[in-house]
This record gives sequence, C-alpha cells and structure tokens, in this order.
Amino acid sequence: MLSQLPPELAWDEISECRKKLQSVTQSEVWAFAYPFGDAQSVNPKVLAMPGDVGYRLAFLNYGGGLGVDPDPFAFPRIHVTATMKVAEFEAHVSGFYARLQKRVGRTA
Repeated sequence: MLSQLPPELAWDEISECRKKLQSVTQSEVWAFAYPFGDAQSVNPKVLAMPGDVGYRLAFLNYGGGLGVDPDPFAFPRIHVTATMKVAEFEAHVSGFYARLQKRVGRTA
C-alpha cells in the first residue's frame, strides 16, 4: 500500500515502474492504477505523485461513476467480470450502483 510507505519509497515505486514499463514497451505509459486502489491505500501525497512523475491519469477502485467530474489522478475504475451483464455494467459506469450502495449504508 503506497499510503503506508515512506514518501520516498512510494515515489520510487510509482516512477520506477513507469520507467521500466516504458523501456519494455518502447511506448509512453500515460496512465497509472494505484495498487489496491481503495481509500486506505492512498493519501493526498500519494494522489499527487503520478502527475508529478508524468502520468496524465490515475485510477482508483472507488468513487463515482463517469457522470461526475473526477480528479484526473483519482479517476474511478470499474471491475468488470466475464459474467457481468450489460445492465450491471451500466449501473457501475453511471454511478447508480455506488449511489445505491451509499443509500443503503454500504461502501461500493
């Protein structure tokens, strides 16, 4: 969890992984997915690091649907399974699922 590492180690993890991936793929790596991606795995310092390293977008495993105006370094990602139906996918993408979970007192 990046939030539990000293800032220097979190920085190294984010920046060195990007450098290695770019070296292997010979392509720009422009997006980052936070390991674990939940609220406990990031903090304000960690959220700022991908942009400082050169990423243009970073994904978390929580947050609203795509109908909200997310921070480009705290963009929600949706876990998609092979058995997920179109209606369930739409509920996740629209943010309906997260709002419903919040309304019934659960964390989405």
